[in-house]
Amino acid sequence: MIEFGETERMYLRNYLKDGERHLEAAAVLFDNGFYDYSVKEAYESMLWNVDALLLTVGIKTYKSSTAIAWFGKKFVNEGIYPPEFYEHLLLSYSVYRIADSEFGATIIKDEAGSILDYAREFRDMVSYLKDFKVETNADDD
Repeated sequence: MIEFGETERMYLRNYLKDGERHLEAAAVLFDNGFYDYSVKEAYESMLWNVDALLLTVGIKTYKSSTAIAWFGKKFVNEGIYPPEFYEHLLLSYSVYRIADSEFGATIIKDEAGSILDYAREFRDMVSYLKDFKVETNADDD
């Protein structure tokens, strides 16, 4: 069993809060026609939520590609979440990379809207973590 102390709980709360804030920003940007920036914020929201999930199994990552790989391995391959979540995360990452690095790239409204919907799905997927508690076994001392 993983050690889940107050520090980890603080990280978890902050990851979820950051995920929510990025999602709110993505929605505002989308509503105002800034689709490339909306995609960036929506992807960041998804990533914070993935980091929160990974933390519950004792994994902390520092690169998005690592977080994506671990999400696939620990949560999709083991059947906890359906493959669509992994596919949506990969697609969002690809569109994020285009929006972030290709000069003059245009992200269309429909594409940005799909990414925003995926980010909302991820937020809903981890909503139970707000009340996450790790049971400890007193006999482990």
